[in-house]
Amino acid sequence: MVNMVVRNLKALVVLVTISLSKLSKSDDWILAKQDIVHPTSGLILQYKSDYRPANKIVTLSTVIPMVADMCYLIPISALKKIPRCNLTIDTVNFINRDSATTVRKTSKLLRRRKRFLTDIVSIGMSSAALSLSTMNMIQTASLKQEMKSVTETIRVLQKTKYTQDAQILQLTDGQFKLAMELNSTQEAINRTMHLVNQHTDTLREHDDAIRRIGEFSTFINNKLNAFMHNVEGILKGNLNLHFIHHDDIPKVIEYVINATNISFEDNNSSISMIDLVTRLLVRQEIVCIPTIQMRASTFGVIIGELVFTSYFAASNHDEKPFFVYEPIPIPFNHQQKRVRLAQMPAYVAIQPDSRQFVRWSPEEAEPCCFEVMTSCRVNPVIRKDLEDMCIYQVLTSAPLKSCRIESYLEPIFVRKVRNFWAISMNSSTKCHRATPMDSDNYKIMNNNAITLPPTSLLSAKDGAALSCDYFYLPGLPIQSHSRLVLYQKLTVNAV
Repeated sequence: MVNMVVRNLKALVVLVTISLSKLSKSDDWILAKQDIVHPTSGLILQYKSDYRPANKIVTLSTVIPMVADMCYLIPISALKKIPRCNLTIDTVNFINRDSATTVRKTSKLLRRRKRFLTDIVSIGMSSAALSLSTMNMIQTASLKQEMKSVTETIRVLQKTKYTQDAQILQLTDGQFKLAMELNSTQEAINRTMHLVNQHTDTLREHDDAIRRIGEFSTFINNKLNAFMHNVEGILKGNLNLHFIHHDDIPKVIEYVINATNISFEDNNSSISMIDLVTRLLVRQEIVCIPTIQMRASTFGVIIGELVFTSYFAASNHDEKPFFVYEPIPIPFNHQQKRVRLAQMPAYVAIQPDSRQFVRWSPEEAEPCCFEVMTSCRVNPVIRKDLEDMCIYQVLTSAPLKSCRIESYLEPIFVRKVRNFWAISMNSSTKCHRATPMDSDNYKIMNNNAITLPPTSLLSAKDGAALSCDYFYLPGLPIQSHSRLVLYQKLTVNAV
């Protein structure tokens, strides 16, 4: 049986006694964007947000002109794949770094250029952990199509477009279209390389400048190392956008948000926007497009273009949203043992009309942030065969045949659910209101004890704190709009 006791003591206390039993089968259920409590099974479904499956892939490519000196910023394993970099030492002195001067003479011999020098060089690729293994068929097909289109379009880009500016390109209708120019990214790289060359000459000519330039050279070196480490991070599976200059990041973030159709809720989250956008990355690739003919520029010899291609998970606005809940199993006493529901997913998303489910394990849910974002790059298969799921049986009041229990050894369980406290103990306990007194004098007051059963939900109407025999509960802020849906046999009560 399920017992609900309401005590009016200045503070409203909701106590729910939980026991394990089987309910009569019913196909009726009610889902709401609120926290749900099922006293029979001791399960709380804490509402997080709406969710739209990421069934699309949005591709953005960052193109950065590659000068000869940038070969030394590429990881060694990738450097060997770029023939232009292998020839740079022998040929760089033949090409003027300043377009206004003549070609310098050198005693070194030129190597014979091979035909493969202009082929596109794949430096490396990396995918987000668990993302590919948890994709559904729609998302997988979209990713494969985008990858194929990117490969074909890069070859066209190699033949038709050469640029000396850093840019963001969006793949649209099988063609790269200019989304924005990353002026700060290109200027920072060019300026840094130019300063390195300037200070190198200065160090050769003026020994007395070493101490003055030392600190600034260290600063420049740190910037170059950061770029190199970001490339290494991508190749090792740490997907990131840090190769883009921080002045260009706001434009990139705004563009990705609009392209992916994913909204961000304002809930005072401490997670930065760049981190949230990075969580949508599914895959990244780095390729080098060698130039057909090396050419001089103000900042060095341009030998090709580095293309960073980023694949973002995206959703459709016209899709019906799922409701995302975090299952919280409350321990309770059953047959002289302390148990709780076992094998619960970290999160579950439910579509109320179609009754479809999506569930995430703790590992799959790690990159997700449902309280802030309306989607996630980890997109498990949407399930339709729900009759064998414990949560489905809970919501439909069906016999709990698929629910499993496990032992819970801790004597006290306390969890905050919105403006409620979920409490579970071995036995009942007594609590008193803990109201701080501003006066130094004593005060006579009526502070009657509240007896809590072994398992209960508790909420103080006036936000007062409670001091119990074995624990202390701080006061919770009053939330007039927050409500709790209580599943009780075949009825649903709003508390």
